[in-house]
Amino acid sequence: MLKHFDPARYMSERNGPLLAFLKGLMHEGDFYQKEKAVVISNAVDSVYYLVNTKFVAPLAFAKSLLIYTKTGSKEGVNVASAATPSGSYTSILNWLKANSQEKIKIPDNSDVISFFDNNQVIGRKWRVKNDFKAESSVITSVAHMQPRSDIQRNMELAPSKWQSFHVQAKKDSLEKLKAQEILFEKDFSKSRHGFISKRINEIIKQQSKEDGWKDHVDKKKDHPREIDPPNERYTFIPSCHEAGPSKVIAGEPIFENPCSYEAVEKVLDHLLEEAEVGTTRHWTAVGCDGLPYVLASRIIEELYICPTCRIQYDEDEFINHIETSKHANDLEEGRKYRNILMLAGHGHFEINMTKALFKLLWDVCLLMELAKMLGFKSPKALAACQAAHGIEFIN
Repeated sequence: MLKHFDPARYMSERNGPLLAFLKGLMHEGDFYQKEKAVVISNAVDSVYYLVNTKFVAPLAFAKSLLIYTKTGSKEGVNVASAATPSGSYTSILNWLKANSQEKIKIPDNSDVISFFDNNQVIGRKWRVKNDFKAESSVITSVAHMQPRSDIQRNMELAPSKWQSFHVQAKKDSLEKLKAQEILFEKDFSKSRHGFISKRINEIIKQQSKEDGWKDHVDKKKDHPREIDPPNERYTFIPSCHEAGPSKVIAGEPIFENPCSYEAVEKVLDHLLEEAEVGTTRHWTAVGCDGLPYVLASRIIEELYICPTCRIQYDEDEFINHIETSKHANDLEEGRKYRNILMLAGHGHFEINMTKALFKLLWDVCLLMELAKMLGFKSPKALAACQAAHGIEFIN
């Protein structure tokens, strides 16, 4: 709105005598200068606001909208609208609701990997009373990454075709992974040996037999060019990385705290809808950290829905339902989230690893003494610094 606002056009549609009065207060040539146009627009809006206190000016409204977008503060909007024609807090919310009806569309010409994480804001109040609870706001943010691949429209690659949760199937999968890892090691060893042989041959070519094998560098002041510059040493290995960063699309926020089975189910349903699984794609990939990942993995493994009557069951109930109703051929057919591939987020891995290193080096590298110098002196403060607040202490 601010980007496309044209003060000159806006003022040309305002009251003529009022504009003539403002023009008389300043030089004629300066009236439509860009640096003064916004100030003049504010002056015109203020006069209109004196006549009608319900008047909402587009420029002032856009400023309040920008304040709310950057801060999310009701109080900030109320302060901005106290003496300007910028509209009320309710007007801001109504405008956002009316202009956000169009859902975020993920392009269907590539795969999508969706990541979600919850953001928590806890209100700090210093009241002391019985059963007092702090106010908190929780929202789950979503980001969709678009890799340069198109395999999610292939049903044969869907997790439901190869992912099994039976104990024996998991053991077989581990054996397959080990066998595949051995093949990768062989390919790597072959490439590494070829690389070493190539460099040894290049070094031999630079030797001479005068008075024994000598490098010609010994007789020259100017050093020769490197055999392979650092940026060319591994060009013989084909790269599978994408040429540039993947495109990231901000998804619709979810007003759920993904710390329970019911909330995580709602998040997964939301992601399936945004990824258009079942219409545009046959399956999708979802990533998250910590507790939501554990809950989502259990839901995928243990939750079933009848493809005919659309009623949810756990594993034992669904087995009985199949035997009595014949609505499904096997368990895999009724697994509700069988076409979601879960990916573990690396953020919590790094946090836990850093905490572990902090504890390990607490006495070795004199971190405890450093903590005391920074004010962590009591036993409880030192224990908190070592165990729970190591990351903040490092930062």
